[in-house]
Amino acid sequence: MDHVKAQELSKLADHQIKLAREYVNKRRIAGDLKTEIELLVTANLGDIRGSKKNVGYDMAVLMLLEMQPQFKETYRNFRAAESDYKGLEKLIEAHQSKISLEQSIMKYIGDGEKYS
Repeated sequence: MDHVKAQELSKLADHQIKLAREYVNKRRIAGDLKTEIELLVTANLGDIRGSKKNVGYDMAVLMLLEMQPQFKETYRNFRAAESDYKGLEKLIEAHQSKISLEQSIMKYIGDGEKYS
């Protein structure tokens, strides 16, 4: 096994772990904010249903945004954290693909094949 390649793979794996930790933190923040949103919707459901009797969750959130402008910051923070963890998820997947590719190349070369 090529020592340099092994070190590169180790660095990629370490970076993937760092991204995974960031993912966990962003996912936790998004989860906490979503809980806060759901509690606010529930607390205001009577007023919301007073305006629209048969309301779905998404519409209730939109109505709450209109009814309570201070709620916009919570909602904005939730959406930002959600976008962050989804982006981190894609980066982690890309790192895993790169690691798998490098491992396949190492195996290919280790089996005596030439790689250019």
